[in-house]
Amino acid sequence: MDWDSNLTEEEAAETASEFKLLPDGEYDFEVKKLEKDSYTATPNSKIPSCPLAVVHIQASTPDGEITNYFRERLYLYDANKWRLLQFFTCLGLRKHGDGTKKMPWDSVEGATGRALIGKRKYKKDGEEKTINTVKKWLDPVPESTGGDGEPGDEDDYE
Repeated sequence: MDWDSNLTEEEAAETASEFKLLPDGEYDFEVKKLEKDSYTATPNSKIPSCPLAVVHIQASTPDGEITNYFRERLYLYDANKWRLLQFFTCLGLRKHGDGTKKMPWDSVEGATGRALIGKRKYKKDGEEKTINTVKKWLDPVPESTGGDGEPGDEDDYE
């Protein structure tokens, strides 16, 4: 498409039907886009006004099928540091025990990880909607040690 393309309802309905809500579970994903924004708290907000990272992620099903994008919001405030650490660890951009480090935002786009994905309901314009959301950013799977056995198993050579 370009800025002057025509839109038809039939084509729009076809692409809308391609969207799939993922069932709850663990999925591989790729960060397709990162937007830096800010969040302005309302009087009843639990979250204070703060910087906001919006990550657009694309998850793949176990059979390798790709689903549509969904967005996650990462709020940058003190009580949410645990979630930010979980996010960067999930992407392999930090390791447990790394100590104090700057958040590597420039390395987020294109990074891959694994997450526990669930569903979240919300109301918009009086209508209830359901979207996918990350329930937990999962630690990367440890690299193989190259052996066939469990870690710590050793062959006896005589």
